[in-house]
This record gives sequence, structure tokens and C-alpha cells, in this order.
Amino acid sequence: MKKKHSCLFTLLFILVFVIQSITPTAAADNGPAFTTAYARTVLRASVGLATADGETLRSYDLDANRILTPADARIALRCAVGLDSYTPPTDEGFAAATSAIADVSAHIYTYEELEEDLATLSRLMPSRFTYSSLATTADGRNIYCAVLGSGFANKQIIVDAGIHGSEYLNPAAVMSAIEYCLRNYDAKVYDGKTVREILRDTDIYVFPMFNPDGIAISQFGLDGIRSSAIRENIQTIYKTQRNAGNTYDSFDTYLKVWKSNARGVDLNRNFMIEKDGKPYYSGLSSPANELYAGAYPFSEPETQAYKTVVERASDPVAVLSIHSQGKLIYWDCEQNSEGKQAAKRLAYIVEDETGYYLDMSDSFVGASADWTMIEKNIPSVTVECGRGHNPLPLAQQAEIEKAIRTLFLAVAAAY
Repeated sequence: MKKKHSCLFTLLFILVFVIQSITPTAAADNGPAFTTAYARTVLRASVGLATADGETLRSYDLDANRILTPADARIALRCAVGLDSYTPPTDEGFAAATSAIADVSAHIYTYEELEEDLATLSRLMPSRFTYSSLATTADGRNIYCAVLGSGFANKQIIVDAGIHGSEYLNPAAVMSAIEYCLRNYDAKVYDGKTVREILRDTDIYVFPMFNPDGIAISQFGLDGIRSSAIRENIQTIYKTQRNAGNTYDSFDTYLKVWKSNARGVDLNRNFMIEKDGKPYYSGLSSPANELYAGAYPFSEPETQAYKTVVERASDPVAVLSIHSQGKLIYWDCEQNSEGKQAAKRLAYIVEDETGYYLDMSDSFVGASADWTMIEKNIPSVTVECGRGHNPLPLAQQAEIEKAIRTLFLAVAAAY
């Protein structure tokens, strides 16, 4: 790979000197002042021979595809020698979008709405918001990860919401909070600072609907599932758990409080860190609507996608796992003393921002925040939004959004 980069680097700059000898260097009317030296800097950064902060790296991404490659250096070079002019990509902004895009009014927020909102926000602010599908669920839905920020920042905050099917109010609230940040990117909306300033060196990676299959089941029952085979398997799961005495709920109620994914795996148990040489065990040995931890750690595409994002992040500084309910913040899970102090600091920030209370459970359940704290040494908290029995009433959706509206900014500003 190094040899390939070296050859590419040499060939491109032989071209620079040849063209420079016959064509005067030109600067573009818009964007950076293009020179051959600038093109060389972009190329060095694209092949890892130079480093830069998030804002500078974003300015090097001349084709606006969120990936810095030698193709960006080629654009810079052609503009520098006058073969092209450069028109920087622009955000359409929200001038025409007067009403809320991510609607948190009292209606059920679905996977289909999430897809529409992700596409709209990305179209309106392409330089500040992007998203991609990392994997596909058992029932054929995309597992999306969105990035709020430049996409090139030195630090990352990782957020997951909707990991439990019956906690489906949280994805709408998280998407609304993202929209609030984008609408107010150059407004001083937190502690006298603009969103742009706060996110200068930090990107927010968000799984807005971690478990779309489970959410569809909780929202619409079997009608929410596309696959006939999965519908049959869900019925089998219920009969098995009913016969074993693990539930006495009616079938409709069993589905309404469904927390697992479509395969009956509770994703917030599927990270299964080890304790005393033994993996976490929930007490259930077969699929169910909650608590079954799966056949092995990261057995599910949803948790595999999350693991990929965490392990590829250059410097993840905090993790927020958005759940319901209780208006509580869980921060301790038998991590070491240093980890406890780091998590407690993050918990205090969340407490100040949301008004929720810290709760000391001093245990772990194989959750996402347990794994990131104990295995990855990242300060992590679980935020339990709203109060009542899941699924929470839709009337609480706006209240939850208000509680977390500037939470991501508060954490980014602190780290």
C-alpha cells in the first residue's frame, strides 16, 4: 500500500511540474486559494503523510464525498494550473423547511419516516450531516449510522437509541435533537458557543434506530414484519416462552412490550462482556421478547455494526446509550476505579443537562455501555428517558426531545 501511494505521489507531482512549466498557477474564484503547494498538501493528507484537524480535513474534501482521497488532490491541482474552476458544495439550509422535519408530535415515529428524515437532513446540510447503512437486519431493514459534524474530526461521541423495540419514542427525539443542531449550526445555542464551534474537533456518531425490526414489532405487532418466516418464528417464540412459564401475557401484549430484535435476541444483552471468566447470562437460553442474550457475543448484525463503528473511531471520548424509562442515568458497571471516575464525570454532565438523576446499579448486563466502558475504556452512560411503562405514551415524546435537545453539544463541549 505504501509503495502504491509513493508511486501515485511521484506521478502526480511530475505532472504538477510539467504543467506548471507551461501554465501559470491560477486560483479559483471560490473556496481555497489553489496552488500546486496546496494540491501537494491535500495529496499528502489523503495518503496519510500529513495530519490536520477536523475543519482543515473537511476543507480538503473537495468532492464532498466525506472521504479524503487523491481524487481531491487532483481537483486541487487542476484548479491550481487553470484547467478547472472550483465551485464549492453548498448546503441548501432550512430556509424552505419551515416546519419540523423530524416530527416529535404525538404520533408513532416509524422506520420509514426515519429513512425520509435522514435523506432530507443530508440533502439540506451535506457538509455537516451524512449517514450510511452499515448492515441489514433479519427482516431487511437498514441499520443506519449518522454523523453530525464535519466527518473528519479528531474526536468522536457515539450515541445509540432505539436498541429496545418498545422504547420507540427515543429515535424521534434523537432525530429532532440532530435537526435542532443543524438548524442552529451558527447560532450560539449552548454556553455562548455555536454548534460549529463546539463540533470543530468532535463528530457525533448516532445510531438513531438501532433495532428497527424490534421497533416495528412493538409498534405494529406481526403486521410490522415483512418476512412470513420471521412472523412464524415469532409465534413459535411466544408459544415456547408461554409453555415454559416465562410469560403469561397475551400474544398481543407480548408483542407490544417486545424489546428484542426480529430473531428474539435482546441486543442490549448481546455485547456480553465476561465476568470472572464467564460470559453474561440472562437466565434465558432461547429467543424471547426480552433478556435472551444470544448464542454468542455480537451474534447479531445490529451489534456487529456498532462494534465496527466503535473500533474504527480514532478517538471515541464518550458514549451515550439512550433508553427508557425512569429519568435516570446509569454510569457504573463494575469497571475499575479510574473508569468509574471517568464515567461519573460524564454522568454529571448528563445530569446537569437533562435534569435526570444518577443511579448506582454497580452491575453489568452485557449492554452497549458496559462493553464500551469495561472492554474499550470509554466513559459511557445509559440515559433512561421518560417515566412509566414501555412503550411510553406518545405524549412524552416532546418532553424527551426537550431533555436531550442539547445533550450532544454539552458532552462535546466538555470533551
